[in-house]
Amino acid sequence: MTAPTTGEVARTWAGAGLVLAASNAFAIVVVLPLPESGAWLRLQHHFFDALHVTGLAATGALTAAAFSHAPTRLRPLGWALYTAITCGLLWPLLDQTMTRRAIVIGTTLGFEVPGPAVSVLHAVFLLLIGLSIPASHWITKALFRLRFGRPFVAGAAIIAIVIGHAVLRDEYEDIHTAILWPAAMLLGACLLPLWPEGLEQAKPRAVALVIAVGLAAAAVLVSPPTEVRRELFRTQGSIASFALAQTIWRVPTIPGADHHVDFIDPLPVPEAQPLVKDPVVLIVGIDAMRGDLLSEGRYDTELRNLSRLRDSGAYFPRALAPGSQTSITYTSVFSGRYFSQLHWAYHGSGKERRLYAAADSSPRLAELLGQSGVRTVSFLSPGFLRGNFGIARGFEEENLVSKDHAPARKLMRPLLKELRAYRSGGALFFAHFMDPHRPYNLGPLKEGAPEQRYLSELLALDRQLGTLIYVMRRTFPSRGYIVVLADHGEAFGEHGTTFHSKTLYQELIHVPLIFYGPGIVAKRHDQWVSLIDIAPTLLALYGRAVPASMIGENLLPALLGQPQPPRARPIAAEGRQRRALVLQNGLKAIEDRRHKTIEAYDLAHDPEERVDLVIHDPKRAAEVLSALRSFFAKYASERNGYQPPYKR
Repeated sequence: MTAPTTGEVARTWAGAGLVLAASNAFAIVVVLPLPESGAWLRLQHHFFDALHVTGLAATGALTAAAFSHAPTRLRPLGWALYTAITCGLLWPLLDQTMTRRAIVIGTTLGFEVPGPAVSVLHAVFLLLIGLSIPASHWITKALFRLRFGRPFVAGAAIIAIVIGHAVLRDEYEDIHTAILWPAAMLLGACLLPLWPEGLEQAKPRAVALVIAVGLAAAAVLVSPPTEVRRELFRTQGSIASFALAQTIWRVPTIPGADHHVDFIDPLPVPEAQPLVKDPVVLIVGIDAMRGDLLSEGRYDTELRNLSRLRDSGAYFPRALAPGSQTSITYTSVFSGRYFSQLHWAYHGSGKERRLYAAADSSPRLAELLGQSGVRTVSFLSPGFLRGNFGIARGFEEENLVSKDHAPARKLMRPLLKELRAYRSGGALFFAHFMDPHRPYNLGPLKEGAPEQRYLSELLALDRQLGTLIYVMRRTFPSRGYIVVLADHGEAFGEHGTTFHSKTLYQELIHVPLIFYGPGIVAKRHDQWVSLIDIAPTLLALYGRAVPASMIGENLLPALLGQPQPPRARPIAAEGRQRRALVLQNGLKAIEDRRHKTIEAYDLAHDPEERVDLVIHDPKRAAEVLSALRSFFAKYASERNGYQPPYKR
């Protein structure tokens, strides 16, 4: 079989670019509703998506053209160069996936992580992926010699493109790249007979060369506005845009956004007398419970026990989680520090091997209380909440009910038994309930819309929490305290997303926070607070000093009804290389360092985050963006070359 000509290779790239641009345009129209900014934003979305895809394709075509006139004896060197360049094109899209896969396999094989063997595995994966594009030219040419080879390849490619646009919405650029680009290359090869004849002649080739260079240069040099960038990343086919975001684009700015803002560290909390003798505190964590379910009062009848506890204790309707992922939030809850203040590295084995702050030395709440003689017991599901992962570290007794998502009743039985049997001394109990977690199949409602099944799970959990609250009150009437929180919220279509982890909008970081117990005044506190305030507050309740490592604020004086000065400190949240900051006046900024976008909102007047102040009020946007950048410049840990990583 003769080798594919460089002309065939170049036209395959061009065809792939046209195929992917067309499929993206169709997906944008079919899947995405018209943006609130109107048709002009939609037109820009189409233009830049087509420019980026065809620009990437033009780069590949130019690579093929670069060795089109090489002597026959140098053709193998040309194919090697072609492979190296395709590796370079695919690296920003697939590097993180290849890194994690190399680490998982390296750990399984007993290699040192990090180490040279894992680096070799990573390089091998990159080479294999880079070879897949050159190999596709040979494979398709061989298949086309068969009677039904071309229709078969075209049909398979079309099915793959449909699947690529239909599955795993949101940040799975690696998977979409692995599906969509090879499929587009296959379909591009199928279109070779449709190209007009004579393209190998000098004049048409020169015109094609000028067009290709122009497209490649424009894709790199013409950067879309931040509003258009956000639209681009709402579709799965934006793999070319993502490659540019990872390599060329920079985080945008606006006038005044880089003004320095000073922040004052929280006041030290010295050791003192505990609030009561031998406090017994129960931290109740609820997975994926949105803050608006309690703050708006719409579900008080259904969530009877939680709403009663809210009205009987100190309730913070403007509490924010420090992240929209369980592991990030709880690590911050127990350490009193934000994600970028901690050191994250791969930990665990097999499928559990992910980024955790297991090696970070920041003291955790349970460690500090255990050193003071307080009994600490946790009841856990899933498995990564165990102490060796660095999240809820320091509990002297861990009860792992399930490594997966255990229903509340399985967690409740050993928890109630422990509470009823406990008698003397201070104690800290922690239980995390997974019931409201997707796929929302643990409640009585097994069919229906996802949001209805989600609420059904919360209703069932609320009933069981009623028993738990009763046991705490009856067993520890003068020294029992309950803290209720959620690790993050849940999205049901807001901002085009579902589930959690994917954004830092309010539906994912606005969470309930309730403190209940003797001496705590029943009151609604309307200031913005963070879940990182829990550890300093509980240390103060136990009479323990708060370490300087914790930047959370001691809320105990507010819980006791003492007059409080107006707070000026901002509240932060992080996840997937996004950073958010909320000022006490309700201004909020989000900086996405992965996709290179910025946005700002006024939560006081726009709680659904629909009106981007970067576009509509740049002066106010600059106020909160400058605060965000100053805050993380001061607190983010970037010593010795360490950069807070992307954590999926």
